[in-house]
Amino acid sequence: MKSVIESINQNILPCTKCFHTRLDKGLGFGKGTNYVILELTPTLLKESFTTAKENAADWYLWKCLRNVKWPIKETYFTSLIKCIGLPPDHTIASTCAKLWFSQELVAIAPRIIICLGEDTYDYLISLNLWYLGCGETDVVFVKSPLEIVNNSELYDEWKESLKEILK
Repeated sequence: MKSVIESINQNILPCTKCFHTRLDKGLGFGKGTNYVILELTPTLLKESFTTAKENAADWYLWKCLRNVKWPIKETYFTSLIKCIGLPPDHTIASTCAKLWFSQELVAIAPRIIICLGEDTYDYLISLNLWYLGCGETDVVFVKSPLEIVNNSELYDEWKESLKEILK
């Protein structure tokens, strides 16, 4: 899987599908194949716990993953849209999401895709990509870390929803 993902990431970096080619790219990371933690746009996910405090949403995400003893080594982290700053409703966004995420999904064939937020879930379903996980992939959504930042009283509920996925 690693060489396939590395190859996909190498193809994403010089992507020239639209005029957003100069935007930074949010590349997937992780070695796991059981779970995919998916965000809509590449703004939250950082590979390191130490850099996670760069913003409150990252901090909440990694705090929650640690608290529920999430199997990080079994998880791949990525986003549907790869260009940082490209809005989901941009015409090229869904084309690129289908192109790049479909390749990641086929390479990983996860057991569960965890969408961070209902918007991510709706976008994924609208692209009809969920079925590429070899037919046995469940797709669920939990609250986005941004929702927790805006209402920290939801943290415990969010944490429980992640624990439930691990059962």
